[in-house]
Amino acid sequence: MKLILSILITSLTLWQSVGQETSLDQTVNTLKTKISISQKGEKLLLLDSLTRLVEFNEDYNYTVLAQETINLGIAIDSIHLATAMAADQLFYQINVLNKPQKGLALYEEYLKKIPNLNTTPVSANLHLYAGDAYNSFGKLQEAIDLFQKSLETSKKAGRQDRIAVALRRSGFTKGNMGEFADASKEISESYAIYTQLQDTLNMINCKNELSILYSQNQFWEEAAKERQEAIALSSKDDGALYSVHYNAAADAREQNDLLGWITNMEKSLEESEKTLFKEFIQPNILNNLIIAHASNNNIDRAEEYLKKVESDPEKYTKGPSEDYYIEAKKNLAFAKANYIQALKLGTDHLQRKKEQQSFVEIYNAENFLAATYEKLGNTTQATIHKNEYYRIKDSVSTSQKVKALSYYQTLYETEKKDSKIKEQESSLELLETKSRLRNQWFLIAAILGILGFIIFYLNTQYKQKVEKQEAVEKLRVKISADLHDDVGSLLTGLAMQSEILGKNAPDNLANKLDRISELSRSAMLKMRDAVWVMDARKDNWQSLIDRINEFASELLGAKDLRYQLKHANRSNEEEMEGATRQHLYLVVKEAVANIIKHSNADSVEIDLSKNKSEILLSIKDNGKVEKQESAGLGISNMKHRIEELSGKLEVNTTNGYEIAIKIPA
Repeated sequence: MKLILSILITSLTLWQSVGQETSLDQTVNTLKTKISISQKGEKLLLLDSLTRLVEFNEDYNYTVLAQETINLGIAIDSIHLATAMAADQLFYQINVLNKPQKGLALYEEYLKKIPNLNTTPVSANLHLYAGDAYNSFGKLQEAIDLFQKSLETSKKAGRQDRIAVALRRSGFTKGNMGEFADASKEISESYAIYTQLQDTLNMINCKNELSILYSQNQFWEEAAKERQEAIALSSKDDGALYSVHYNAAADAREQNDLLGWITNMEKSLEESEKTLFKEFIQPNILNNLIIAHASNNNIDRAEEYLKKVESDPEKYTKGPSEDYYIEAKKNLAFAKANYIQALKLGTDHLQRKKEQQSFVEIYNAENFLAATYEKLGNTTQATIHKNEYYRIKDSVSTSQKVKALSYYQTLYETEKKDSKIKEQESSLELLETKSRLRNQWFLIAAILGILGFIIFYLNTQYKQKVEKQEAVEKLRVKISADLHDDVGSLLTGLAMQSEILGKNAPDNLANKLDRISELSRSAMLKMRDAVWVMDARKDNWQSLIDRINEFASELLGAKDLRYQLKHANRSNEEEMEGATRQHLYLVVKEAVANIIKHSNADSVEIDLSKNKSEILLSIKDNGKVEKQESAGLGISNMKHRIEELSGKLEVNTTNGYEIAIKIPA
């Protein structure tokens, strides 16, 4: 027995691994077949199901299917579904494929194609993702305008979670624009909402973003306090602290704390190993560790990290990580006294930062070139870059002091806020414009990446659940087919052999062989019922109707009893749970058998219907009540089955004999 069980488990494991590979294809093909013969609303729902099943998978033409779903939704005025799918498309283009330009083009297209788009609650996500695209191009005001539109739409819909997301995005962007007070206010409001929702992960994100905001404005103590609160909220094993330590390292670097820089960056690398998206964040951490160790003259350690980075150029040195890689190379070259290479790399790095208008990184790059020219003995160029370093740093420092004043006015002089901020903005408008900080793009991309990977992870879990359910259903189909083919053929053969042997056997054996034949055919009938119940393909309304009709036709027809089967006009594909299907069929079977045995009726009526909340079944004949048996094992069995379905069974003898059943739909 143990050997057989072991073989069975091994076979099921192998079958499941193969089934998982093919079940998605089978489901996709099934849905495509249904879509090809469906129209309007039904077709839209099937298209939506198929698109979400193959989400982000271009092997199944995800983008084409999504666009077809959107177009059909617009055509039949299903604006809510069309808008939701349009928002998914924007997220896919902007945050998954990293094609913000394509995402914005789609956004403009949807604004024209989808009627009354701005009045649809789900349009909040559409505006939010378009704002992300503008953010990636450095068009911060356009991004804020869309975040505010997303906020307004979310408020109308009463969606607290979406309100919190829009406030976070808007606040973080305003921080990069230098609007310190408003940024702090909006991120704090977002944190308050996430606290009410008990969303710990996003509470940590808010604390982390507040620490970044305070660091930008040289509130080092406040930034450290926010990070400590984020650490207190975090689980030790969820990896959420990688960004907290990353920002602490950035602060230590600004304060020329080399040990703090290295220690926190090492902790960030350690925490990143616990996340689902370490492939996305580790390139920047590793390049930053090269810079930190090179700046601290730990050349051997820096070269160890450089070797790891250069072992996989596609992952660690290209795309968003390229700027960090160039900075890492220039600092290592400087530490190794290779000043010609350091000058070349430093000049390239400065030009990149100027194109990005990242002021803090620009003045650090200027300072690096000043030090490099000084090592090369070119005091003229060294002085030029040193002066530029001080000019930009002083400008940023002055701006930060102004923003600090604005912040404390917001906290402690709320009633004077409007007049004083306007006065300061009018006198410092030019300074504010030039000093907006743009050095946080990586963090924004990381946060958006976190959201994308969380959604992707949850979607993967859902798909696995669906695949497991499909595997169980496939196993039911296989077992029912095996029973029908193998056991059925054995029983049929046994019945036939018994009949053949009985014809030529002595009387004492003939009776026994006839009994064997009779039992074999009875077993065949019961096995047919068992196979029908087990077959997952029969879990629908129409299958029950067909089965009742087949049974009643055979049994009542053989007794010359007229019968009528009434049923609601349900869709052939409408699902019905296997347990419900089984109990209803066996109740009908029991009731019909009782009518044949105990009734003098000449007609039977079976009525099966369904409304929004209940399935209704009645079986009645036109016989004489006094000749009916209303109690006994048959009625008891039927009541027991209906009670298992949380339903009710009633007996009515007003006109003939009637069994009425109600069960929850």
